[in-house]
Amino acid sequence: MSSWTRRSPRCARYSRRAPARRRTSIRIARSEMGQGSLTGLAQLVAEELECDWSKVTTEYPTPGQNVARKRIWGDYASVGSRSIRESQDYVRKGGAAAREMLIRAAANEWNVPVSEVSASNSVITHKPSGRTTTYGKVAEAAAKLEPEARDTAHRHSS
Repeated sequence: MSSWTRRSPRCARYSRRAPARRRTSIRIARSEMGQGSLTGLAQLVAEELECDWSKVTTEYPTPGQNVARKRIWGDYASVGSRSIRESQDYVRKGGAAAREMLIRAAANEWNVPVSEVSASNSVITHKPSGRTTTYGKVAEAAAKLEPEARDTAHRHSS
């Protein structure tokens, strides 16, 4: 399993603590040193995840959480302006993998082909029937799925 499939689905999660507000919490394991790394990395994840940015919050995983999860977030270093440069690839892939897992969970729930389901603004839609659901409603089922071993990122840096 590649490093991005090991780490990436864990970088974004639906916040179960505030379901009424339907917030998406994105965990960033890089220190904010005034260079915008926290916001920039969260935006990369949210863009791939197809989140409504106005409903995104960020949080830092603790070092203890990182150790308990076999260093899933890697190192926390933010030196030499390298946070975005060294993290952008796996956080984009992480957001895309999470999006695909949410879409698959909704398609499974509706018993429809994944090709008929899309996501935008934190809402999943079955195009032929017009059915919709939110990320929060399928997050638990999506968390039980394995990420696909392919690059599902659809936005690329230039």
